[in-house]
Amino acid sequence: MGLKDFHSDASALSEEDEDSIASSSYLQELNTLKIDKLSNRVSIISIMLPVLIGVVMFFIYLDIKEQVVDADISKTSQVETLTRRAEEKLNALDVRIAKNRFDLVKNCRIWKKSCNPSKSVSKTYRLQIGCGCHGYTYCTTGCCFGQA
Repeated sequence: MGLKDFHSDASALSEEDEDSIASSSYLQELNTLKIDKLSNRVSIISIMLPVLIGVVMFFIYLDIKEQVVDADISKTSQVETLTRRAEEKLNALDVRIAKNRFDLVKNCRIWKKSCNPSKSVSKTYRLQIGCGCHGYTYCTTGCCFGQA
């Protein structure tokens, strides 16, 4: 822009120049408003996006935590069920052992009464059968059949 283009007086401007200046300032103001509006939108998005991500992460955390607690509860109940079953089986086994031991003692006494240990029954056989009175499979004290 040179000195010839400089107008010191606003009244000396032509109507075209005034319209172009008015439209130019209007466009500039319009652009400024658009930039401000866009800046506000970007600010809102830049604030809301991390907040939304945080909210989503929080709900994911709660869901995972609930699933872990449910898994712990189900595992605990499974362990309790297995423990109860094992105890029931051990109790049943103890009952069977006691019954077998009782039957063995009873049969041993019946055999002892009905059969006099003779020379036909070997000494080792008599000792191996045992009476069960000592809790051994084989009587080691020799008390069975009057050996003590």
